[in-house]
Parts: sequence; C-alpha cells; structure tokens
Amino acid sequence: MHFAIIILASVVGTILMTAFSQLLAVLTGHKFNEAHLLNALFDNSLGSNLDISKNDIRGWSIHLLIGLIMVLGLWAFYHFDICGENLLIGAILGFFAGIIGVIGWSVLFYLHNNPPKINLTYFYIQLIFAHVVFGITVFTIFRLFY
Repeated sequence: MHFAIIILASVVGTILMTAFSQLLAVLTGHKFNEAHLLNALFDNSLGSNLDISKNDIRGWSIHLLIGLIMVLGLWAFYHFDICGENLLIGAILGFFAGIIGVIGWSVLFYLHNNPPKINLTYFYIQLIFAHVVFGITVFTIFRLFY
C-alpha cells in the first residue's frame, strides 16, 4: 500500500510541477518544461545521432524517475514525522527540493557540451517555485491516504 501511494504522489506531483512550469513557459515565452529540456540535452549532445523530439519518452521517464526519488525523501520526512505533516512543511521541503533541482540542473548544463540556450536565472527561479508546488502536492496526497 505504501508503494502505491508513493507512486501516485510521484506521478501526480511531477505532472503538476511540470504543468506549472509549462504554464509559466507559455505565459513568459521562456523554456521551462523540465522533460523537454532533458530531451533537448539528449538531442544536442555532440556526437549523438539521435533525433529526439521534445516530448520523447526518455526525457519524461527520467523526469518521473527523479520525481520518484524526491518523493521517497519526502515520504521519509512525512512517515517518520521528522518535521510535521502539514502543507507548510510540504512547501518548505519542496523549496529545498527545488534547491537540489537547481544544483542538479546547474551540473547538467555545466557538464553538457551543447546545452539548450535558455535564461538560466528565470529557469532556476521558476524551478524552485515548481518544486514548492511538487512538495505541496505530494504532502496533500500523503495526507489523503495516511
């Protein structure tokens, strides 16, 4: 039962976070969709003969897998009542997950030989807010089922 709830929270949290990023992308004209950016990293790799579209399953799979890993961390905080179970804690933990996300994306962009051309400042700011949405969503699902 725990694993089913974790999977549900992971999928819903990651999709709502990505929807938030996509909505901001549409409103601002910037590229924020994380799965699309992962696919662009694959497609832009020098020496790669892959022809990967922005909605390729590879970027989405990696994004969902990273979401699952983050949900496992949030589940530990929730399940073991490390710092509370309310939505404010979910938002705060989402903020810290966003900081981890910024670090991860920074490393990816730094190490990549031809990263997508995006405004990194705007991307990182929205990424933190997107992870706040993620944290609140995950804690909401946990509260509904536990």
